[in-house]
Amino acid sequence: MARLAGWLLLLCASCTFDPGGIPAAAVDQHVTPDSRIPPRDGPPDLPHVWLDLAQGDGPATDHGPLPVDLLPLPDTGPLVCPAVCDGGCPGGVCVIDCVKNNSCGKGVVCPPGLPCTVNCTGFKSCAGDVDCTAASACLISCKGDQSCQGAVSCAGISCDVSCGGTGSCAVGVDCTAAKDCSVSCGAPGRDQACQGPVVCGSGPCAVQCVGLEACFSGVDCALSCGCSVSCSGTDACKGGLLCPPTCSGCTPAAGCTC
Repeated sequence: MARLAGWLLLLCASCTFDPGGIPAAAVDQHVTPDSRIPPRDGPPDLPHVWLDLAQGDGPATDHGPLPVDLLPLPDTGPLVCPAVCDGGCPGGVCVIDCVKNNSCGKGVVCPPGLPCTVNCTGFKSCAGDVDCTAASACLISCKGDQSCQGAVSCAGISCDVSCGGTGSCAVGVDCTAAKDCSVSCGAPGRDQACQGPVVCGSGPCAVQCVGLEACFSGVDCALSCGCSVSCSGTDACKGGLLCPPTCSGCTPAAGCTC
């Protein structure tokens, strides 16, 4: 009986788990924090609930705070950049480049749900409409001479349109669906930009008309909660200004601010 008890004690001793007895190489070969869990500043498509170990929420490691999946969020996968975004999607922004002469002749349509940047810098680029109404925000540059000959329209949280080329934005700019609108038409030596009307929505709206016949058909910001229009150049804003009742001035010579 004594011999049996001794064998049992020896068996129990051999089954004791000693985590300190595992060689570091064996641990690193199978499971390490780096190989299982992305770093704290990893990509947004791998959401995690992070424990702040500095406040004692979990065990300390040589790798700093240990990320732990408490409530995994749905994995929507990486952003698939639409084919129309030929400039890529840096930072999740669709970039459409029409930098060559006569490029994007049939116009541009921004994909829905993404911020969109459109660069119409080539001569007679973006001859058709530039439609940014489905994007979450719009940045449109019509710097090429005679660029953006069709309608330019945008929506989203912000609409920023620069018609800096001679004769650019011929049909005008419509940002009635944007929450915030900023439009510049023309530049010194770049005349006849925005020959069509510039129409603002109900949000803040700022319009600058510079050069000969800039904003020739006028500016309509009558529905805007805050309007700022400046007209400088011969026959700039010749079609007149429509401003909210609270605005002062509201003439092509004086502009308007409210």
